[in-house]
Parts: sequence; structure tokens; C-alpha cells
Amino acid sequence: MKFSLLLLTLLTCLAPALSQTPCEGKYDTRIKGNCSLKSLCEGALLSVDCSDENSCCIQRPPLPNPSPVCISITNFKNLYGDTVRTGYIHRYLNKALNDINVCQNCVASAAFLAIAATMTNEFTTDDAIGTDAQFSADDNKYGNTQPGDGGRFRRRGYFGIRGRKMYESLLDPEIMESPEKAAMPDKAINIAKTKWTSSMTKLADGTMYGFSMLW
Repeated sequence: MKFSLLLLTLLTCLAPALSQTPCEGKYDTRIKGNCSLKSLCEGALLSVDCSDENSCCIQRPPLPNPSPVCISITNFKNLYGDTVRTGYIHRYLNKALNDINVCQNCVASAAFLAIAATMTNEFTTDDAIGTDAQFSADDNKYGNTQPGDGGRFRRRGYFGIRGRKMYESLLDPEIMESPEKAAMPDKAINIAKTKWTSSMTKLADGTMYGFSMLW
């Protein structure tokens, strides 16, 4: 009897985590995922309504363990929590730091991670939260030109791209057709690497001015 009660309690606590309620992209319904706890999501977290404390997780394959390791998994989890998601994100960010050749540059690595953490609310969302009505004030800002652009081209990804003009600058037809794909980890990390190498490297010089200008 006690075992049955314990099992029932455990299943009740895990119910949100085990949720397999389907969800889909707000602007591209071909993007399919499941509602899950943010801490368990191995993929992109979109701002699509899910019940309880769940979010819409669009799963993407994890990367292999990074080599060399630019920031240890222990340090990363100390900063952002010991969860399935932080372990997943850690691999993507380490790959990026290797690819942009700043693995041994503590200042540059810290700046890259700080931007990514800020733009994703410490890796708890990849897609700015809000309704189209709430983003309508941006329809004529950030290079937006059409009604609905504010929501469609909202801030997404590790480096927070925002607005039609910035999306167009990516020269990625797939993202222009389906802007939510900019939130997918593989796309988001490539965008971050491109932005860093094209315009940000010289600012990560260890000075307060340089660091402040990265945003």
C-alpha cells in the first residue's frame, strides 16, 4: 500500500515533465514539437502556449561532447543550473567557442556566453515571449515594413536577431520563409558565430567600453 502511494505521488510530480502534448510553430505549423518542462528540453523553446508550466520544445539532435572544452560542464551548470537542458546547451556553446577560435580567450568567451545567456533569459527561451498584438508596436521598427512583422520577426536565438532587416541580412531563404527556424539551436549558433566574426570580435578586448558595446 505504501509503495503504491509512493508511486502515485512520484507519477503525479513527474506528470508535467512527461507530457507529450503536441505543439507547433505559431507562424509555421510544419514545425512540430511537444509541450515539456523547460529544464528537460533538448531543442528550441518557442513561445507557443502550453498548459501548466510547460513550454513548446522543438527537439533537435544533441551535439557530440566538445573537444577541447572551453567552459567546463561543472562551471556551466553552476551558472545556469544542473538540468538536462544546460547539458544540451553546453555542447552547442562549446562548439561555437571552438569554431570562432576564442576557446583560450577568457574575455571573449565570457562575452559570447554573456550575450547568449542574456538574449535567451539564461537559456530558458529561444523565442521572445508575447502575442502579435503585443509586438505590433514593432511593425514599423527594426527594419520591419509590414503589419505583423513585429511578431513574425521577433527576437530569437542566442544573439537575439530582431526585425525584418536583420533577418534578411542572414541571406538564409529557409529562415525568411519560416522565421521561427532562427530559434533552432543549429541555426541560432551559426547566426551567433557569423555575427561575432563579422562585427564583434574586436570589441571583446577586455575593456568595459568594448564589453558595453557588444549589445
